[in-house]
Amino acid sequence: VVSPTEFEAHVAYLAKEFTCVTVAELVEHLVAGTQYPRRAIAISFDDGYANNVEQALPILKRYGVPATFYLVTAFVGGKRLFWDHLLEAALEASCDRRVTLEIAGQRLAFDLTSHEGRAIALDSLLPVCRPTSNDGLCPLPAPLSEAFGNPIVIGDSPYAAMSWTQARELVAAGMHIGIHTMAHTPITQMTREDAIEDAQTSRAKLGTEIGVDARDFCY
Repeated sequence: VVSPTEFEAHVAYLAKEFTCVTVAELVEHLVAGTQYPRRAIAISFDDGYANNVEQALPILKRYGVPATFYLVTAFVGGKRLFWDHLLEAALEASCDRRVTLEIAGQRLAFDLTSHEGRAIALDSLLPVCRPTSNDGLCPLPAPLSEAFGNPIVIGDSPYAAMSWTQARELVAAGMHIGIHTMAHTPITQMTREDAIEDAQTSRAKLGTEIGVDARDFCY
């Protein structure tokens, strides 16, 4: 995780030493076979987190640096977290507990009373608790949701989604917007037809909510 102070130092350096452009501008030069701007570089953000607008956008504007934001359209404007971030939030909310879980035939015990213990739990649980659903915004598997009883305050998470009003702030600031699927579904697990429909639906949603005709796709 990059702090706002670190990010500003990065942006200040890039603004001074490079020509900052959007991903779309790089693609235009690639397709046309024309020369890139001198020392061209592009900054991009994936998913659509609120801190992109609250912390990163003011810094980008301060230095006159454009960026590309690829938005997950079922995430933006909602009150859900991606399942791996939901797991991390659940561990943090249970920081006063020791838990034992039965998952995939394994008996796992964790001490969540320290940051180190929660980090060990997260690393151990991520590979064995991946949901069977392809929806990146699905709830935690039942054994986890039952074990972690403390409520999760979504707004307190650094991974909370931006609102559509905040997404419009990006557009008003001259930032470029791209498609990043509807729900962060692994495209390799979709049929070609479903992948195309997902991209088209995402594009239509961006047009409806923030008035952009998104033409580039990030995955």
